[in-house]
Amino acid sequence: MHNPGIHPAAARNILIGCLAIAFFLITAARPPAGHAGQEMDLDAAIKMALEYSPSIRAGQEDIMAAQAGKKEAFNQFLPTASASYNWVHADETPYARTSQGFFQTGTQDTYQFTTSVSQPIFTGFKVSTQYALAKLGVDISSLELELTFLELAYKVKEAYFTRLSASKALTVARESVRLLEAQLKISQDFYNEGLIPRNDVLKVKVNLAKSQQDLVETESRVANSRANLNKLLGLPIRHELPIKDILDYKHWPISFNQALGQASSHRPELRMANVRIEQAKKNITLAQGDYWPGLNLVGEYKMASDAYNMENSEFHDTSAWQITTNLSWTFWEWGSTRQRVSQKRAAWRKQKALKKDLADQVELEVNRAYLAMVDSERKINTAQMQVRQAEENYRITNDRYKEQLTTNTELLDAQTLLTQSRNSYLRALAEFNIAKAGLLRAMGRGLPQSQENNSALVGTVGNGGRATIMLDQVAE
Repeated sequence: MHNPGIHPAAARNILIGCLAIAFFLITAARPPAGHAGQEMDLDAAIKMALEYSPSIRAGQEDIMAAQAGKKEAFNQFLPTASASYNWVHADETPYARTSQGFFQTGTQDTYQFTTSVSQPIFTGFKVSTQYALAKLGVDISSLELELTFLELAYKVKEAYFTRLSASKALTVARESVRLLEAQLKISQDFYNEGLIPRNDVLKVKVNLAKSQQDLVETESRVANSRANLNKLLGLPIRHELPIKDILDYKHWPISFNQALGQASSHRPELRMANVRIEQAKKNITLAQGDYWPGLNLVGEYKMASDAYNMENSEFHDTSAWQITTNLSWTFWEWGSTRQRVSQKRAAWRKQKALKKDLADQVELEVNRAYLAMVDSERKINTAQMQVRQAEENYRITNDRYKEQLTTNTELLDAQTLLTQSRNSYLRALAEFNIAKAGLLRAMGRGLPQSQENNSALVGTVGNGGRATIMLDQVAE
């Protein structure tokens, strides 16, 4: 029996197709471009977080909704058109009785088509006030989005420096294990030669076991810090993302008054409070609109017939039009309008009080963040000196131990002191950088300059006009 098999050209096409599919799957599974085998710096991490963040996308949707509300409010200035089609069926044909007998005056079925156009002329400033409120709503949404930017940038910095600190702490923990393993070998040799008691060897083993446990805990800290940062960047939580080492110290010459002054002008919350006060004022104007009469201009065109297709009728005027000026004024409601205005005035005074309370909170936040940065800066200077002293102490003690001029316990103490001083220095560095980021956040700043022209950071602010949110350098 003949077996046709697979044609060589078809087999080649199938092979090419399989290779193409495999290449696509491999490419799709590859980490984001620019991150594999390449260190990511802090600015790039913030940019990546801003592009991924669901909170940012939600804020952008809020702005779009507010802009749609502004367009809807503007449409209230424009005329509206409507149309209606009616059919009326009477139980019997209408007649009129005269001295000459009965005459038909209408038909059982009446069809009427009406179209009208209405233009508001004066609404007691309600339409213009509602439009102004809608524009202020866009400003609120834009400022809320800016606030989300700042919060996210601070979280990324905090996670970034925590990740760096944990990675460096892991190096310290491994070095501690290495030193204790070397000390255990020397101690074991001394014990074998009868120079030290077995108890000294056991002390080293206990300290080594404790150091190994610390290493495991530090590895867990590294994994958690990596997961936290990756989550903010939209990466798989176990993705190995190399980041640039910027865990260092550089003095930032800024005074408390300078920080507070920038917070007063940059904090989105304070600018948002100003917008809410303006909204409250507009609501007073809106409530006062009921004091005024309303004036509308209405134009109507009517068609009537006893036929559904509006043919000429013996009993109906086929078409007619009219223009109506409608002036209405509710001048007495037992003081309801006055009470509504009083409510809006109270809400306005409340917003002013809330702004004052917010300004006090901002001042406290700036003060707390400033003191935290100054305190961590002092810790760095002390920790640097401790590390140098601990390293020299360990070197001298280790040399003396090798010459049997000091005890095993003193060497263990020196090694413990060295590890503690190194970890203290790393914590001080991380605390300083995080405190600096916290101070920038308290000042209403902290986004990288490279994000200034990012279209994702452009919001609609200031009377509904397009404006770019002002951003500043991460570090000054």
